[in-house]
Amino acid sequence: MKKYYLLFPALLLFLTSHTQENLPADYLTKQFHAARREALRELMPPGSVAVIFSYAIRNFSHDIDYPYHPNPDLYYFSGYMEPNALLLIFKEPQKAPEGGFYKELFFVQRRDPDMETWTGHRLGVEGVKTDLGFDSVYTGGEFQDYPIDLSSFSHIIFQQLPDDIHEDSADKGSLYSLTEAFRKKAALPASFNFPADELIRALAKWARPANLSQLKSILQERMKQDARLRDDEDANVFLAVKDSDDLVSLRQKLDDVKWNTYLFAQLTATLREIKTPEEMTLMRKVIRISCLGHNEAMKAIHPGISERELQGIQEFVHKKLGAEYVGYPSIVGAGANGCTLHYETNNRINIGKDMVLMDIGAEYHGYSADVTRTVPSTGHFTREQKA
Repeated sequence: MKKYYLLFPALLLFLTSHTQENLPADYLTKQFHAARREALRELMPPGSVAVIFSYAIRNFSHDIDYPYHPNPDLYYFSGYMEPNALLLIFKEPQKAPEGGFYKELFFVQRRDPDMETWTGHRLGVEGVKTDLGFDSVYTGGEFQDYPIDLSSFSHIIFQQLPDDIHEDSADKGSLYSLTEAFRKKAALPASFNFPADELIRALAKWARPANLSQLKSILQERMKQDARLRDDEDANVFLAVKDSDDLVSLRQKLDDVKWNTYLFAQLTATLREIKTPEEMTLMRKVIRISCLGHNEAMKAIHPGISERELQGIQEFVHKKLGAEYVGYPSIVGAGANGCTLHYETNNRINIGKDMVLMDIGAEYHGYSADVTRTVPSTGHFTREQKA
């Protein structure tokens, strides 16, 4: 019996050390992601660094987690789809402590054969180098002691930090530990207010003398609800703005802030609003998948079918054709349910002869469709329904 106990760990190690086979062949290439990093670098101000965290793992129930969905921005710039990771992209090459230079640093979760038997294969450091084309790759646990002073950069461009993570100081590679280490390396003030930073920058961008009083009213209403906004220096400066000169001064002050989440949104939106040919191929595919889902639901619809069944038909088509997720929670609303903008319950068991609104789109390799159609359950519009 002992020999089987000895063989089992060896078998697990063998299984988790081999890469997966028969994967889709139409993922975006490492050359695509590298080009996106270069495009971001061209837009970044001198002396800056962009910082992108992975998304958190979210709990479904007790010891079961939701299927992991990668941070779309991290995927866009790297192709990495795992949790507990941190990517740094530098405007200018940086000198490496061991000699040479680097333009980006990537801290990823380490290989762990025991965990991989439960949650699947991990790329690890070598996999990220080979499959994703990065040179300077480390385990997340090495970030805390990596010799870099982020506070020395002119701009630290980053998303709002993850706020749905649990304290896990024992694991230096956890998202919590990566976030805490970033706070220290970036000298991020404890008073830094992410919602206020994004809101005030948006208001300052869109403010004009003609709409200034209206935007101030919006801000004042938000300040009544959020104590952090009431105490925010920039929020109170915005309320004191009187004319165009004041707005110019405020915008300049906000642009010069070292810790900048609004700039991250601006730069990534600038890149994403123009799709590359590779992206267009994926977008056409996901739209086609979504349309076929709607077509099949239209073929199957009849009085007596349930909202959930129509949802299932569409999502089956998505999976059948290779989509990983839905782009957003599926909406199938019969009758009055279709008047609720984000109706996601989908639990009416008999749609009767009502009209049915279906707002459902697939997600394929990081790109989502968004398709809404409203059809009669009988297959024919009544005069009122047609109107």
